[in-house]
Amino acid sequence: MLYDGKRLQFVVYPKCGRRPACCSWIYGFESPVTKKRTTMVLGNYPAMGLAEARRARDVQDKVLDRGLDPKLERKRAKTMSGLTFEQTARAWDVTRAGVVADRTRETAMQRLELHVLPRLGARLLPTITASDVRDVCDRIVKADHAETAHRTHTIINQIFDWAQSRDMLENNPSRRLKGAYPSPEAKNIAAIVRPEPFGHLLRAIDDYSGHLVTRAALRLAPHVFLRPAELRGATWDEFDFDTATWVIPAKRMKRKKNGDHLVPLSKQALSILLELKEATFRKPTSYVFPGTRAGKALSDNTLNAALTTLGYSGEVHRTHGFRASASTMLNEMALRSDCLGKFNYEHIEVQLAHKQKNESRDPYMRANFIEQRRAMMQIWSDECDRMRELASKVAA
Repeated sequence: MLYDGKRLQFVVYPKCGRRPACCSWIYGFESPVTKKRTTMVLGNYPAMGLAEARRARDVQDKVLDRGLDPKLERKRAKTMSGLTFEQTARAWDVTRAGVVADRTRETAMQRLELHVLPRLGARLLPTITASDVRDVCDRIVKADHAETAHRTHTIINQIFDWAQSRDMLENNPSRRLKGAYPSPEAKNIAAIVRPEPFGHLLRAIDDYSGHLVTRAALRLAPHVFLRPAELRGATWDEFDFDTATWVIPAKRMKRKKNGDHLVPLSKQALSILLELKEATFRKPTSYVFPGTRAGKALSDNTLNAALTTLGYSGEVHRTHGFRASASTMLNEMALRSDCLGKFNYEHIEVQLAHKQKNESRDPYMRANFIEQRRAMMQIWSDECDRMRELASKVAA
């Protein structure tokens, strides 16, 4: 018997009668249920190597950390071994409620329902091989969706890991495909960052003849330069019109640990919101930018499609690009004589809700830069008006 440490043992069993000699990886632990020392077999060598045995040991350690008996959990899982991939996937999804964002769960299940469940959903979990998973992901790649293939493989891998941690299967076949579907290199989001063409964009948005809500969202986006999801998910109870402040709850922000995000509203932003309030306000918790589906907010695709309709394709400008537009031009404006001392790079970064290099300063910066940011947001909105007016004069 050899000890690898942390409950893992390598045991050699000599030949005995008709039983051939064999080597096994043994997990030894004290049951939190019976309070007695016991063991369980993780796998046999050489089918299971040292690295895989250590991963299996770590999985059982996590079961112990939850106060459960790994041996009893394995027996319980055997009763679930007849589950199909779809049943397993939906059980996995339920365990993520309250742990990950609802939108993240919804997106994961949509990918599974579109790409995976039609092919693997009815298959019993232990019968699925690495080749089956590869076939699913290769089809996505052939459709020219490499990023979707990467994300779908990640989801499949998470489901198998979850099932393996509950002893519903011995090995995760998806792990054999590690690195086979890398995420493509990130591309910069298309954005107009020069004053003259940006003015023409603002003028085009003003002339947009589509849906009132879509037009309002596009008109507000340049003034607040939020991430699209943060803009579209706004509810009326987040706004304090008396202080001209929009307080976005931390749970809706990309960097939740920073706490609530404050957006000072310029006169122009307030005007757009008050005009829209007459059309979409139903109750304090109703969406500011409701979509066509009841109870759902406007989709990012809707805003980008509107920009395309206006002549701004995905290679020219996207909704997310308003952040880059504001950031680039505000940093240039900060050096102008009429703006010197009124705001700076740090104020811009805080308003963008970017990660700060010195995170210990984050709370201080967010709490004490509010007045500088308020002044900056009004200066920026005034600059947007100026750029739009210049574009109108050129067009005339």
